Amino acid sequence: MKYGYKFEILRGYLFDKDFIFTNYISDLYSIKEKHNKSHPLFLISKLLLNNLYGKFGTNLDIFFNNQIVIDNEEMINIINSDKFFIKDVIENNKTLVTIFDDI
Repeated sequence: MKYGYKFEILRGYLFDKDFIFTNYISDLYSIKEKHNKSHPLFLISKLLLNNLYGKFGTNLDIFFNNQIVIDNEEMINIINSDKFFIKDVIENNKTLVTIFDDI
């Protein structure tokens, strides 16, 4: 877009939010609690928990927030804000908006 190119979105995916690691975390935490710090299973479970936190616990959306907007009034408010970045029409009544979050 910076150089004058135009993009056409051909398709996309919309994912629902869910707690997919609940059992995984519970099991690893249980293993960690059952063993003392010198046991290998304690270390393995601790490392796996820390790696999961390191990957998914960081706030990757610190600069951008993507949301689907259906309401026209909300869309107008976003466009008029100084945080507005990109807008893509997904369907007739749905628009994907990317806005600056914490800049």
